[in-house]
Amino acid sequence: MNKNYIYIQKAQKEEYDKLRKIFLTSRQEHFNWMEYDSIKLEDFDSSTEGELIFTAKIINEIAGFVSIWEQDKFIHNLFVSSNFKRCGVGKALINKAVKIVGLPLTLKCVMANKSALNFYLSQGWTIEEEVTEREPYYLMKYEGINIDLIRQENYKPTFWSGGMATELTTYPLNSDYASRNFLWRLGVAKIDIPESTFSSLPEVSRKFMVIEGQITLHHENKYEKLLNPFEQDHFMGDWNTKTYGKATVFNLMTRENYNGDLLHLNISPGKQLKFEYKTPLNKDLAAICFYTVNGGFNCTINNKVFETVKDDLIVINYADSGLTHEFMLCNNTSEITNIIVSIIYRN
Repeated sequence: MNKNYIYIQKAQKEEYDKLRKIFLTSRQEHFNWMEYDSIKLEDFDSSTEGELIFTAKIINEIAGFVSIWEQDKFIHNLFVSSNFKRCGVGKALINKAVKIVGLPLTLKCVMANKSALNFYLSQGWTIEEEVTEREPYYLMKYEGINIDLIRQENYKPTFWSGGMATELTTYPLNSDYASRNFLWRLGVAKIDIPESTFSSLPEVSRKFMVIEGQITLHHENKYEKLLNPFEQDHFMGDWNTKTYGKATVFNLMTRENYNGDLLHLNISPGKQLKFEYKTPLNKDLAAICFYTVNGGFNCTINNKVFETVKDDLIVINYADSGLTHEFMLCNNTSEITNIIVSIIYRN
């Protein structure tokens, strides 16, 4: 099982000893504004009294927990074991809190806790108020959406036998293609040789769309398919696949309980397009991403204007998938703008 497959459930009494230890050691390691000797094992019980507690597990090991004061949708405690940092546990626990008590969520973050503050800000939390009491803190709010505009200079270029590839983004944070520890990944590859063979990627589902050029995909003992610009194919990563022809292609790779779709949008110069996505009832929306193939567009999301140029990527991560999502995309250039939309969801 992938280390990043996180299972969350309501805390059981028999788990409390491990939760107490996580609560103790995490504060001893990171709460340097507190007197070390004042941090006690039994603090967990008084700090979580009357609250909903959920544990996160990875490979049957407790990786962290969240406690919530349900009436106020207030996260009182969120702690991750040092053994499972940067595995997406904190984000998963926040998403669970959203599903249980709804939005918006609030919490207090001690000003001295810089690492926690940076984490919450990176997940889309906003600072609502600065409170300067004996232990100054930020009152923070979360409305269930996190938006990133990723520019070309922030991508990860790599080289392979057939040409150059660019990793646009991966999930969870700090996962990557080389480590095979991603749950979903977006990338662009340039195939510069007339014939190439894809690497075997067991348990990876691939959505593959041509951006420029023309290629034929040959899946051994399966089928063969010719792809022109903005045509696509869906296949499994462990198939024996060869390509014939030179092209630039867009890749969506998903693993485990994640899947996705690719769509192509085309906007004439100076025009706008209303893009609407309705989440199927049997799917849990994780993210919508807009990749600008050429041209550029602007879009207002959560009262903030995002403006893209060629090769930019907007990533919108959702905690609460909802049913309908609408975007007004305005072509701000004098050329046709082509956009590839990636819809990623949890099964």
